[in-house]
Amino acid sequence: MAGERSFRDRDLEEARKLDLPTGGVKKPHRFRPDTVALREIRKYQKSADLLICKIPFQGILTSALFMPKDIQLPRCIRGERA
Repeated sequence: MAGERSFRDRDLEEARKLDLPTGGVKKPHRFRPDTVALREIRKYQKSADLLICKIPFQGILTSALFMPKDIQLPRCIRGERA
């Protein structure tokens, strides 16, 4: 058993052989996803631009906020009948 190598040792050796540089092609640098996300957050917080156009956004808000249930709630609080 002294001359035998374990499967793990053989696998590591094969992996090292595969990792040798071939043709000198270097992979481009990539930032970690959390770094990119934080950079984008800082970028958009610094800018004063509207990310969504004002008119379509206003339409979405009115359709979401002016539901009949939302109108009935203040009436119920005041004691009015619908």
